Amino acid sequence: MKPYFILLLIVIIFCSCNKDEISESEIPEWLEPRIEELENTEQHCWSCNITRYTYNDEFYYNIYCGYWSCMYCKFYNSEGTLVSELSEFDFNNFIANKQGEIIIWECTKSE
Repeated sequence: MKPYFILLLIVIIFCSCNKDEISESEIPEWLEPRIEELENTEQHCWSCNITRYTYNDEFYYNIYCGYWSCMYCKFYNSEGTLVSELSEFDFNNFIANKQGEIIIWECTKSE
């Protein structure tokens, strides 16, 4: 009985682990040109990242660079529409209830 319990415990632990890395297939196609733009900018892409959140069972994406003056100025829904263009989006509710925050891309340039 003990070997089965240990095996079951190992399977549960293995299955419950979160992935730390996002594969390229998990980055929406509409984000790819924005990533290329950040990587090819003259200021390089110092301190830039894309974070994915879950809110109301949907993904939302925030593009942010440390040298920008706003935190959520490039904040998109799963379709690639700027959230600021959505008339019925409750941003305060999003901030209070967002989940699953994960960085799906970070700038790799250090220049």
